[in-house]
Amino acid sequence: MDVGDALNVLENSLRDVVELVLRKGVGPEWLASVGLPEERVNSWRQRREEEPRRRPGGEVEQRLLYYADFYGVVDLIQKHWAKGFHECFGNRKRFDVYVDRLGAFRNPDAHSRALLPFEQNLVIGMAGELRQEIGLFLSRGGGADEPEYFARIEEVRDSYGMRVVGHGADQSGSGRSNVTLRPGDEISFAGKAWDPDGRDLKWEIFLSNRKERIHLEGASIEWQWRLETRDIGEESSVLFAVESGRPYHRHRDGLDDRVVMWYRVLPAIG
Repeated sequence: MDVGDALNVLENSLRDVVELVLRKGVGPEWLASVGLPEERVNSWRQRREEEPRRRPGGEVEQRLLYYADFYGVVDLIQKHWAKGFHECFGNRKRFDVYVDRLGAFRNPDAHSRALLPFEQNLVIGMAGELRQEIGLFLSRGGGADEPEYFARIEEVRDSYGMRVVGHGADQSGSGRSNVTLRPGDEISFAGKAWDPDGRDLKWEIFLSNRKERIHLEGASIEWQWRLETRDIGEESSVLFAVESGRPYHRHRDGLDDRVVMWYRVLPAIG
């Protein structure tokens, strides 16, 4: 994982934990109840409105928090630390130091230089440590006492912008695309998973209209789906599953986590 990926995944993980903690601690309408400046919320709304123009044909995330920048998300955590974030990150001073350093490294162009190798390692290490803490917290149900035993899918994204997360942050583990696909189209996927002991992970990809399975390995994967006539259907799906190689698993089918992404695939035109 490079520096850009490490920071992007961390930002989304921070958003996930903010959504969980404040929804639990404040209520479903927490966004209107935590004292956010109106101009900040309006700037997030503006980014959301601009997203379809910036990425025509892609999926648009509707949750307003996902248009907050890194500093906006961190500010929510710091101001509402006692509502549950202390259970996730533990040491407040260390958290503040980490996010301050990561914020400074987010935009090296502002300093007219690339990150040095030791700085890249520092960013990846700090981001990885925070993600590990978030992963443990979410996998415990957001504050439960039981430690985590199973691998978990952090996210799977497609090239149209749809993002689905696995067990812990989003219990649904599924997403439905608004994009209509046809045979000959290609769609790319990127997935990231986490294991409590850092074990090597194995992925399986299942296509609803095909018998064969795709096998990949690693904490991060990339895969491309080239659609064929046999993929046609109103509810064609791609299921991503992960397992750690332990003698026990979260699910009875031998898998530790899974997400499914649904697509409308219609016959080719002409």
